[in-house]
Amino acid sequence: MVDETVDAQLRRMGLATMDPDVAIGALQKALDHGESHLVVADIDWSAFAPVYALARPRPLLAELPEAALALGGDAADTGAPDDGAGSPLAGRLAEVTPAERERLLLDLVRTQVAAVLGHDGPSDVDPGRAFKALGFDSVGAVDLRNRLNAATGLRLPATAVFDYATPRALAEHLGHRLGGGQDLGAGSAVPVLSVLERLEALVAGLSREEIESTRMTSRLQGLVGGLHQTLAGTAVPERLEGATAEDVFALIDQEWGVE
Repeated sequence: MVDETVDAQLRRMGLATMDPDVAIGALQKALDHGESHLVVADIDWSAFAPVYALARPRPLLAELPEAALALGGDAADTGAPDDGAGSPLAGRLAEVTPAERERLLLDLVRTQVAAVLGHDGPSDVDPGRAFKALGFDSVGAVDLRNRLNAATGLRLPATAVFDYATPRALAEHLGHRLGGGQDLGAGSAVPVLSVLERLEALVAGLSREEIESTRMTSRLQGLVGGLHQTLAGTAVPERLEGATAEDVFALIDQEWGVE
């Protein structure tokens, strides 16, 4: 038996609790027919399958028609447009200034994040804080993806929350997909401060083991030392000025890369 809290958590994952009589009856039928390898469960595949397959493909689901259908939206081309063309949001964005466009997209993401996390409103969501630090898990990531797909007309991957670490970065990606925006995850030319903001958000979500295994601390200390050398005139002048994301990462790899 489970309490109400556990029941709610399971339902959120697509696993509904079963009436004991129904579950036992199903098991009895399995025994009557000599079945020894089976699971009796009430599963909402549209909720469970995308979360279960989020990290990697799951061969266990390959022979289950309901699961394959639930995963079809991520894996297959349905023939529907995936650029948001014709959606009310795309039309609205086309009529406003770039600054207003950025604000509308960020408000959209923050509103949907607040809804997923149960906050009172978008003002409770820090746009520069990593999704992991905000409290997102795999279930929340898929929920947010579904909400944004419905709002934008796009077909975002279930990994969008992990590909774009903060609400601001995800909003910029939406702008890129809808036309006219910058995409921090696609190697576009962006100010170095934006790259550092994304790096800061990513680092905030790392565990101690991840930090130690990547020598993150020593590498970042080396980067800071290089910046001090630049200010002192001993490094190449203006090396980071106007740098792209790829430029910054290449510099880190060149000077302080993993051995």
